[in-house]
Amino acid sequence: MISRGDTIIIAAAAAVVVFTYLRFWVPPGATAERVVIRGTEIEQTYSLTNDNRVEIAGPLGKTVVEFRDGRVRVAESPCRRKLCVHRGWLERAGEMTFCLPNAVSVELVGDSYYDGITF
Repeated sequence: MISRGDTIIIAAAAAVVVFTYLRFWVPPGATAERVVIRGTEIEQTYSLTNDNRVEIAGPLGKTVVEFRDGRVRVAESPCRRKLCVHRGWLERAGEMTFCLPNAVSVELVGDSYYDGITF
């Protein structure tokens, strides 16, 4: 049976965990300024301010990249596993996704909160 003192200690511990997470783990202001899309023959830079859909030609077909509300994602891809589509929306600087079979990459550029990325 949980006593009143145990409830207070559990609530205090939960508050410390939430505070620590918000203070030290969530990066402040890692904002993206632009999107760089690379394909087999192109490298284009786009602004995040305009809602748009861009088709990028690759070896397998067209990859569709969608911009909306300051975010970007791969909306459609001709590759088999569609990992780039399942990656979802990219919102922060330093985030990226690749469609390796179709040779297309999408990267958000700006003040990144990542120290480094290893694959």
